[in-house]
Amino acid sequence: MPCTTPPDLAPSGSAIKRTKALSIVTHPERDAISDTARTSVQRGISLENLPAELCYAVLDVLDYKSLRALVHASPTFRQHHRVDRRSLLRGCLHRTLGAAAVDACATYRSSLESFSHKRTKESVAEFLKAYRDRRSSAAYSFSDEALTENEAVAIVAFHFTTIEPLYGRFATKALDYLANETGASPYHKPLSTIEEVRVIRAMYRFQLCCSLFHERRDQFMQPLDLGSIDVVKLFFCLFEPWEVEEIVCIYVFVKDEFDRERSNWLGGTVMCGFGLLHTVLFKMKNHDHLVTTMQRKISRGGQLFDGALSEGTQWARRNEQISERDLKQQARDPLPFVGDLEPDTHGSCPPLAWTLVWKGTYSNLYGDYLEDEMRRWGYVMWDAARLEEEGGKVLLSRQWGSDWDPREMIF
Repeated sequence: MPCTTPPDLAPSGSAIKRTKALSIVTHPERDAISDTARTSVQRGISLENLPAELCYAVLDVLDYKSLRALVHASPTFRQHHRVDRRSLLRGCLHRTLGAAAVDACATYRSSLESFSHKRTKESVAEFLKAYRDRRSSAAYSFSDEALTENEAVAIVAFHFTTIEPLYGRFATKALDYLANETGASPYHKPLSTIEEVRVIRAMYRFQLCCSLFHERRDQFMQPLDLGSIDVVKLFFCLFEPWEVEEIVCIYVFVKDEFDRERSNWLGGTVMCGFGLLHTVLFKMKNHDHLVTTMQRKISRGGQLFDGALSEGTQWARRNEQISERDLKQQARDPLPFVGDLEPDTHGSCPPLAWTLVWKGTYSNLYGDYLEDEMRRWGYVMWDAARLEEEGGKVLLSRQWGSDWDPREMIF
């Protein structure tokens, strides 16, 4: 994972614990804090003269961009930030990443050389078990990760230097594709909070898959004794099928971006992940630079992901052991659209497009059972309102309009 450090958040030794006065400020008191600060301003007291506990309370409710702007603008807030940088940065990460925080942290840890250079089937399985437990914990908090200051800075750097630019590129390309296919206006309303969560979460999960299963061209890394069915059993089975499709939408996006460069080893190039893609899209100086970079990075490591998406591998997994999701599919359990709600640990909030494809009943199929044309406009990423207003429902009906149901072929 790239680790370009934002200058205003560079680590500076051991963080100092907050003062005793700050420790009594809890989140339910934020409104009271806001009222106090507003009263202070009305009385002519500037932000620079706020009591220390109020300064900390303000810093403790900001996302990264707001925190950075305030620290740049105010010497007083910059000093308070330096005093408790680690704790403030972890809280800021949690507010910035939201439901994707656990995915971002797992992605970071999987990228460390201390883990990646010693990967085995057993260590990958153990890593993903811990990840699953964190995802399923209703009490999960980013503070549970016990991140050091350097680790928090690295996660921030990767998010804002790599994930965010590619997130914007994905959203633009996907919605432009939708507009081109439907003849709708090329103007798109901003993404909702839920749409942002779906896209960013899927990006981190794709990167996590790359870190865990891609065999890099590195003499220090031992070959992994893993097959495509292991990707399904260890990784894809952690998610609901529409969440797997979110990941596959990102995979198709990355594959299309690399395909423009006519890579002969496309699969292995794609599974290098976002670090290489960001370099290719935003840092190439000329064609020779591009060729040199690609030759240094590419490998034949992408067959595991493609294989995991195949009908044959999914069939083999079912033959080994029928899962609870398979039984729900077999029974055609109802799965209606209940609204665009915050994704939860139980995966009970499928997007409208998924319920339309499977006619409001449960399906545990993904990958080759569906079409890349649907993924190119990110069909499972968008809210119901966008599907209605920008023609997604009509396009989905056209691309998946057959009465044929692949579940009928599953016994």
